[in-house]
Amino acid sequence: MIQGIVDLAVVTAPINQVPQIIEACAEKGAAGAVIISGGGRETGDQGARIEIQIKAAAGQSGMRIIGPNCIGIAHPPSNLNASHMPGTPAQGRIAFLSQSGSVCASVMDLAEKENLGFSHIVSLGSMLDVDFADMIDYLGVERGVDSVIMYMENMTRIRSFMSAAREVSRIKPVICLKSGLAGTAVYHPGERTGADPSGKARRCRTHEGLF
Repeated sequence: MIQGIVDLAVVTAPINQVPQIIEACAEKGAAGAVIISGGGRETGDQGARIEIQIKAAAGQSGMRIIGPNCIGIAHPPSNLNASHMPGTPAQGRIAFLSQSGSVCASVMDLAEKENLGFSHIVSLGSMLDVDFADMIDYLGVERGVDSVIMYMENMTRIRSFMSAAREVSRIKPVICLKSGLAGTAVYHPGERTGADPSGKARRCRTHEGLF
């Protein structure tokens, strides 16, 4: 039995064991959990039901969950690497968010080659709880973050996302590459989205072009 307060739980157990693990974490007062385990809604109805059980296990504890089906998180300024990434990237002032674990890993490889530094790297996975809107709100007030870059596969809570992106883009760039689209929507102080007819938004076709 772990003694004392648990700040963060990192869960890699088989998905069918995760609900009881999260319940135990909630009882322990854990502030957050990163669920790396795959096998949730991306596998079908049974996986979706397990995700519902995971959320119910967290209950009203206030614990926030990243994942499941993600590769984890890293915070280079504190040398935190709670992920499957082989090493912690260099410290910088760019926050990178991605639903895709493979894109996240590719960006980390690029960062090593190009000597790019990051303040935060967050693989969001299935976004059972924490999503892009939550992360933009959080990163918007982080003084160690100069820009927020995202790779998005699908969007949840669209109004919350748009509201967060517009608000935070007043003070720092918010850049989003959406899979399946030909370009990148860019929110930037003094600018509008990629759909703005003024054409001020920068566009790129691959995640390498974001940097």
